[in-house]
Amino acid sequence: MYRNLYHQSNPEDIRAKLPVKWGFHTNRASKLHIINTLTAALETGGYIERDARVCDEMDCYQWTEKGGMAAVSGSHDDLVITTAGAVHIALNEMPPPKEAAPLQTDLPAGRIETASAAVL
Repeated sequence: MYRNLYHQSNPEDIRAKLPVKWGFHTNRASKLHIINTLTAALETGGYIERDARVCDEMDCYQWTEKGGMAAVSGSHDDLVITTAGAVHIALNEMPPPKEAAPLQTDLPAGRIETASAAVL
């Protein structure tokens, strides 16, 4: 069992003792909100995307004639939406990261190993 699953915290639902809503519900309004969060984070340097596949999808993401947002015909937007949701949650619903003390390792001085290429 994984105990660190995302769930929405709505104070009204908690007061009404409704069951927890697991996951992130994506609809037209929430999609616009998370895309705006991602756009702002990219523009300000608050998030740097390093995955070429996500960048390719971002290049094909556009406003539709109906006022929505989607990939151009024949392209995908799954990675864009997933990234936008993760960035939104990280920036708006999680506590800010804390600076950790340097790890003691057996690496030669000046050599650093990274665990991930994602940068928030």
